[in-house]
Amino acid sequence: MLLFRTILLALPLCLAGPGLATAGMLDRPEITDYRVWESTRCYKPRAPNVQITDAVTFNLAVEGFNQYMLHMRRYLECAEQEANEDYASLKRVLEQGLALVRSESLRDLQDARENIEQFRSLYAPEPQGGETPPAPGQN
Repeated sequence: MLLFRTILLALPLCLAGPGLATAGMLDRPEITDYRVWESTRCYKPRAPNVQITDAVTFNLAVEGFNQYMLHMRRYLECAEQEANEDYASLKRVLEQGLALVRSESLRDLQDARENIEQFRSLYAPEPQGGETPPAPGQN
């Protein structure tokens, strides 16, 4: 019984410990290779070509810059929306993956415990002083 309590007390350390040292993987490539995120659906406008030679071309350059600024604002809004959607998707994938890891790990622990528990009546000492042994999963 002491062994099972030790296992249960060590479980949070086993499940949390390795994650503190390294990052996980998405379909095997390392997440932490620090790649740069880039928009795949937003068009980044090019800066206007400026050639100022007089007051008229100066005014045209200012007008062109103002248009460029409007297009750049739309681009940045688009990129921000796309990044937020990608972040939400990635967070969902990570949360689902972690839930699966936890579920599988707890199932594996339960299976291992049940494998040992089947031999309790044959090899475990009888309880003393009116104690009854806990049922599997009741420690």
